[in-house]
Amino acid sequence: MRDFIRNMLSERLGGRDFGNNKDVYKFAAIKQAKDMIKRKFPEIPFIDMGVGEPDMQADIEICNVLYEQAKLAENRFYSDNGIAEFQLVAGEYLEKVYDLRLEKPLEQIMHGIGSKSILAMIPSIFIN
Repeated sequence: MRDFIRNMLSERLGGRDFGNNKDVYKFAAIKQAKDMIKRKFPEIPFIDMGVGEPDMQADIEICNVLYEQAKLAENRFYSDNGIAEFQLVAGEYLEKVYDLRLEKPLEQIMHGIGSKSILAMIPSIFIN
């Protein structure tokens, strides 16, 4: 099983050799470059426009709105699941291109916005 998974790793992640070679993972390389710039030019404010975990708290007004919205029942769902329209169209695509008809595309298709969210969803494939 391990060889199967290793053979399936995408080339953009390093393919079969991901994690086994001396290459620095791209996000680690970006972090190293940002740290080097901050050390080299400490007097210049650094505004990180990258994605990922924020390094500063959001403005307090934004936090207050988030707090109020988080209390509402209609906002209690996993926002990363996409929308029903996408799931239905993706089901139609699978049938048209691959002749694969899904019985319940709203339950069988999951949408993700990046590798972290997709990796977090992988257990749901294997666990009822």
